[in-house]
Amino acid sequence: MEKIEITHDEKVKAVNFSRDERRLATASDDKTATIYGLDEDEQWEVKNTISHNGMIVSATFSADGCNLVTVSVDSVKICSQLDDGSWAVEDTVHDGYMASARLSYDGRHLVTTGIGAVAKIYGQGAAGSWVKKATFSHRGLINSTSFSADCLHVVTVTKDNKVRITELIIE
Repeated sequence: MEKIEITHDEKVKAVNFSRDERRLATASDDKTATIYGLDEDEQWEVKNTISHNGMIVSATFSADGCNLVTVSVDSVKICSQLDDGSWAVEDTVHDGYMASARLSYDGRHLVTTGIGAVAKIYGQGAAGSWVKKATFSHRGLINSTSFSADCLHVVTVTKDNKVRITELIIE
């Protein structure tokens, strides 16, 4: 049984459920990402629409479903669900073309990579705002990043066949 049909003005690049399957996020070439949520009657409704200046290539929830990171060709935006169920949107700047962004399993850290050889780590402060915690460079372009399950390490993989594990110092 079909519950909803979602349309965008241009090609949809990605769609992801939250782990509890009560939220859904879409990412599109029309420069928008949309968060949907199930209401009390188990019907899907729009919770927020996030706009970027460029095409959006991904929209991914944190493990707890309370944060969403959207990646476009020009920027990363982090959206956090507030206590009242609404979503607050905060830009996270990473200069140049964006390649990827990944939230840690606890949803409190974010690693971003651009088309270059730089990775940036952001952390969520006590007030909920996101601040840059670290920047590190490689000699080669970064292909992939991931957090360890305990959120204490970031691993980066580069095109020059190197894997680097970096320890995060959590304050």
